[in-house]
Amino acid sequence: AVYQADEAYLALMDYKTSGKPIYVYQGPMAASGGYYISCAGDKIYANRNTLTGSIGVIFGSSYDLTGLFEKTGIKSETIHSGRNKNMFNYNEPVTDEQRQIMQSICDECYEQFVSIVAKNRSMDFNEACKLADGRIYTAKQALENGLIDKIDSWDSMIEDFSEELD
Repeated sequence: AVYQADEAYLALMDYKTSGKPIYVYQGPMAASGGYYISCAGDKIYANRNTLTGSIGVIFGSSYDLTGLFEKTGIKSETIHSGRNKNMFNYNEPVTDEQRQIMQSICDECYEQFVSIVAKNRSMDFNEACKLADGRIYTAKQALENGLIDKIDSWDSMIEDFSEELD
């Protein structure tokens, strides 16, 4: 989730103020929140079979079951104040206003994510946007697009890290 990924990212960015390097090794998948957190790394390594990226935001799903309830005779009502308090609940259809509210939140989180990618991967924001369509990338594709720094093994990453510390 955006909150948890951002908390981990911010903690790592705070750690970076110590002057110690952060090396990231991505396992089988470092997508979405995993990639968000990876962006705190000074160097990002991936296994040759790692899938990474998925730069985008999903901000909730809504199921409108009102038609099914009506057909089966089920009654469900939520008492609430404020016309948007019950939004995205299964027992009321989503309104255009509610769609716009949720989309604006999603767009704000997306812009934050893309900005983090652009800043930490030394990319222009618009260039990062081109990569941020939600897809995952193979390690080779991620390297070609500047999302990672090296395709290698865990042991090689540890060796590189140790050499940097010497």
